[in-house]
Order: sequence, then C-alpha cells, then structure tokens
Amino acid sequence: MVAPGTVAFLALKQAAEQERDRDADRGFLIKLLDSFAAQHPQLETTHYPGDIGKYHLKWEQHKEFVTYTLFREGLSERPFDPAEFEAYPPD
Repeated sequence: MVAPGTVAFLALKQAAEQERDRDADRGFLIKLLDSFAAQHPQLETTHYPGDIGKYHLKWEQHKEFVTYTLFREGLSERPFDPAEFEAYPPD
C-alpha cells in the first residue's frame, strides 16, 4: 500500500448453522470483477490480487470466511468515510 492511502475491508462469514459455499464465494468475486471488466482468477484459487477501477482488490478465501480488501492511493475527504464501501455492490 502506498501512503497516504485508503482501505475498505470487508469480511464475510456464514451463520454458524450454515455450511460455507466456496463456489458461491468465487461467484461473488467473479460478479464483482465483471462489474469492473477485470480479469478473472485461475480456477480453484483461494487468493486474488487485481485492479478494479481506482482500487486494488485483495480477495482471500479462508476456511471460515472470505475477505475483500480495497486499497487506493490518497485519503477520503473525511476519515473512515463509509462512501469507500460503495465500490462493493449492494448485494
């Protein structure tokens, strides 16, 4: 990451009684990448770095959860601005 910079971190975990669906995790990643016309990861990958719009995305699929981290150069107009999360689709 280049300083000063902005990060929007999102971690998703299934409810305790639900089993994780790794294919669904990957499907959500593909949908996000498609919305930015970005390159897809290789099949069966559990980590993906790539550029989407003004952000650099780091996606990681772990046993219990999946994470999406967006990095960009520069600061938001206000600290901890929730508008940075608008890069993620609402669904």
